[in-house]
Amino acid sequence: MNAHAEQGHIATAPSTEGRGAIGKFFDTLIGTIFIVLLAAGLIALTSTWQSSDLLFEGTDRVLVTQTSWWGLQSKVTVLEASQIDGWTILKENGDRVPMRSQSMRLPR
Repeated sequence: MNAHAEQGHIATAPSTEGRGAIGKFFDTLIGTIFIVLLAAGLIALTSTWQSSDLLFEGTDRVLVTQTSWWGLQSKVTVLEASQIDGWTILKENGDRVPMRSQSMRLPR
């Protein structure tokens, strides 16, 4: 009976044979490099991600909000209709720049 009990016994102690300090070092090194490469790939993929939101304020004013990096960076551009210049861009310092003199970037 004792022989049958030993045959069904499962070893619970971890096996420490065959792996020395050098093997463990390379496992840790490869794992660390793999995680760093995954993080770098995620950053590279999301570095160009951006979205734009338009908010119409009345009939003569539009706010364009461009967000990138998952909303961590945002840029607000105020566009306003003018009787003299047509659509103008209002800068933060109060300057008005006509849109007809600006270049535009189209989305990909």
